[in-house]
Amino acid sequence: MFLHELFFYLTIILLPTQLGLHGWPDWAFILGRRIDYLSPTLFLTDITILSTLVLWICFPHKSMRKTPRVISWKTIALLVGILIYIVSNIYFSHSPYVVLLRWIKVIEFGLFGYYIVQTKPSLHTTSIYITISMIYSSVIAIMQFMFQHSIGGIFWYLGERSFDISTPGIARVDWCWFATTNCMELLRPYATFPHPNVLAGFLAITICLSIWQILSHALKSKKIRLWYWITIIVSTMALTLTFSRGVWLMSIIGIVTIIGVLYKKTTVQTMSWIFITGLTCILIAFPYFSSLMKQSESFIIRNELSRVAITMWRSYPLIGVGFNAFLVQLPTILPARYLFFLQPPHSIYLLLLSELGIVGVGCIGWLIYKLILMLIKLPNKIPLIIILLYGLLGTIDHYPITLQQGQLLTLFVITLGFLSK
Repeated sequence: MFLHELFFYLTIILLPTQLGLHGWPDWAFILGRRIDYLSPTLFLTDITILSTLVLWICFPHKSMRKTPRVISWKTIALLVGILIYIVSNIYFSHSPYVVLLRWIKVIEFGLFGYYIVQTKPSLHTTSIYITISMIYSSVIAIMQFMFQHSIGGIFWYLGERSFDISTPGIARVDWCWFATTNCMELLRPYATFPHPNVLAGFLAITICLSIWQILSHALKSKKIRLWYWITIIVSTMALTLTFSRGVWLMSIIGIVTIIGVLYKKTTVQTMSWIFITGLTCILIAFPYFSSLMKQSESFIIRNELSRVAITMWRSYPLIGVGFNAFLVQLPTILPARYLFFLQPPHSIYLLLLSELGIVGVGCIGWLIYKLILMLIKLPNKIPLIIILLYGLLGTIDHYPITLQQGQLLTLFVITLGFLSK
């Protein structure tokens, strides 16, 4: 194994961690409050990513040493256009430093994605390392739920924050034991993630990946198959304890879809299987989610943030308010009674529209369209299913583009179709 591969797999193992060194310049504050989304941060996974890239550039595999290709004028024009857009997005924003840092992060992850596309790491090996991150995240989450507080100790070095059931703003759930009275308030586990919903999203995607590996008969060793089944069972327990109901539903749809694609012989059978199961899940869950949304303060806030995102886009329709500058603009639009909730809208599509405008979203849409066309042509359709499932998760939360773990997971999902067997 090459040294750069070692750091790549280390990045995969450390994906759930959030250990980082934060800086707090003046522009990382809003209304006198520290905002994690704006803080310039050097994460442990940034170090492993940069180490991977540096080692790959300095010590490439012999097969990667190819004669440089001549860059066409169309490519040069495209790169110049992208550069002009990025400079405009930074220059015309109300907080250029915030936007500049986010674009630097985009370049970092873009180069890491290019590394994956060029080196094509083994899907089998990558999946095994993913199960390691699933296991330790799930075990920490289960322990947090059992003790109703953070574990501490060595887990601090993985990014676990200190909290308990009484911590202000901590995520809780009413445990009613099939009754409407005498409910007990319980802590929702975080593991090493910033929120239970992020943990749930990570587990949902990786459980689908693990089930794919088992059912596709890619695992020959009985010991490895047993390890995968243990990982799936423990991770499913942790996913259940997050009480992320929307992710529960999407997990079921994703797993059923993967089973349908692997076992149904014709396209009609597969589509019928997916449609019937998905519709059944939605019909069963709809009454519960409908009643929950009507009385949920969180739903009201989310709806208000979505409205603000649309208002911002209308004010800056072409290039947006600046990448990652939504929170900077938020106090100028949101009523004072909502300013306690300084968070992005819970939809990556509305968030990107407000921050990047029509031009930026149009470019991203074109890239996704090209990616989907490529995935459709692959004999194996599971990477396409996983990326569509992840896109569905993006409609109910913002972490795929606002948090380090979410961005890493997004990159992994996007490049999944480029991994070798």
